[in-house]
Amino acid sequence: MFNFLSSENTDFLKSNRKNSEVTSNFFALNYAPFANEKQIEEVANRLGLRVEAMYPYNFFTANSMFGCNLTKNQVDNFTEQFNEAVKNQHVMNFVKMFEENIVRSMPIACSVTMIIKLRKS
Repeated sequence: MFNFLSSENTDFLKSNRKNSEVTSNFFALNYAPFANEKQIEEVANRLGLRVEAMYPYNFFTANSMFGCNLTKNQVDNFTEQFNEAVKNQHVMNFVKMFEENIVRSMPIACSVTMIIKLRKS
């Protein structure tokens, strides 16, 4: 089991940010390496694995697609409100449906986190 963060999403942040505060404050993600799809496929091949699926998830958390133009306070406020909203089961059901039916069909760049399904070659 491993975790990679989407370098495509962070590249979007770097190229679309409106202020420099965003880059230093928006991502406090240092728990996993950043990689793009090609890099992941290369590593998988070297390990004798085949990438069966790769798709984004966790769209509403630390996403530069909408966060790149927010200040740290705005991101913190959004995160706080989102965390409170998903306590409501109807909201959580919507988020799950959105993740499973919409986000999975979007490009990797739409979220910083991704799910990668590998199989032995």
